[in-house]
Amino acid sequence: MKKLLAIIATSLIIVSVFSLTANSAPLTTYQKSPISTGIDLGLFPPGMLQQNAQQNNIQNTPQSSGDPFTLSISGNVYCDKIPVMGAEVSIYVNDVFRGKTVAGDLYMFQVPNVRTGDIIKVVAVYEGHTGTATEVVKLKNMYLDVKVYSGESFLKRALEIIPTEEELKQAEELEKQQQEQQLQQQQQQQQQQQQQQQQQQQQQQQQQQQPSSSASQGFVSAKTLTQNALPNAWNNFYDSMSKKMNF
Repeated sequence: MKKLLAIIATSLIIVSVFSLTANSAPLTTYQKSPISTGIDLGLFPPGMLQQNAQQNNIQNTPQSSGDPFTLSISGNVYCDKIPVMGAEVSIYVNDVFRGKTVAGDLYMFQVPNVRTGDIIKVVAVYEGHTGTATEVVKLKNMYLDVKVYSGESFLKRALEIIPTEEELKQAEELEKQQQEQQLQQQQQQQQQQQQQQQQQQQQQQQQQQQPSSSASQGFVSAKTLTQNALPNAWNNFYDSMSKKMNF
């Protein structure tokens, strides 16, 4: 999709649906934006109508970046299995880029009054400007993947793919729960970091206090020893003097 957007910066997409049955005029000309994104036509079962080869014609080929161009892609489908006469069918027009489905470029058009034997021609016209001149080659490799289903087949398959309101609510609730869990985890991590910081600060304070307390204890012990040593020293001095003086 990004590559396609880079190629077609500002594009006008016109899809025309014609009935090529004898004595019939073009049914409708459509100009719409994609109705859905991320749906690959490969998810759908084989269509009720056959698909013929497409043509890819590019006009006023751009030579440099920013040059305008017009790209027309057409395809024919032969209606061979219409269950009801005058039924309304859904035509899926999907842009395929080099054989790979480009997510986001899926178009659906309702065509009424289609009968068995009708040939429906689908034409997509792109008008825009190239991102770079080398991307013109990529444009030439584009083609349409056109598949047609009856209204009933489309509705049944769409209901299997398109999420319901309940599923969307469940998805939103899951997303909220995940966000709340992430917030809780972040808060827990912050609390753990704060606790670790507090523990480190307490350990640092204890380490700073321990030398001062041991010094004071040493001082008290020395003082106590000095106090105890004074009387003993005096007694010893007195005893020695008494002996000398023959007291």
